[in-house]
Amino acid sequence: MNQTNLIYFALAVCVGVTLMPWILSIDVFKAGYFLNGIIAIICSFLGGLSWSWKEANPVIGILISFLAILIILVPNIYVSFFIGTFLLNFVWWYERRCMGAYLEQNLKYKKSREIATYVLTICILISATLQINPY
Repeated sequence: MNQTNLIYFALAVCVGVTLMPWILSIDVFKAGYFLNGIIAIICSFLGGLSWSWKEANPVIGILISFLAILIILVPNIYVSFFIGTFLLNFVWWYERRCMGAYLEQNLKYKKSREIATYVLTICILISATLQINPY
């Protein structure tokens, strides 16, 4: 399996979890916490990957992984949604900054990462909105 297939698989899982309260009548808070867990795993994985980037700072990778753990540990779901949204977009910005040459050579990967970041941000916003008004 190549990188883009894994990205789209994770994206499909997150979209599925976002739609679960409508499809399976699952509690919106349980689906929101589950989505936060998936986002935390993705961000932690990307934080670990940042150590292999040429221009990356390992301290930033550790900080990304720490914030990913914080997504799970924060008891307020809205704060954890905010941290997740910030972290996803920060990692994408940091990846573009550190891996510019690689991304220009692999346009398919670049496009899939960009799509994944935006769709995951939309999933978080939909889930947060559903927490406020579940009807």
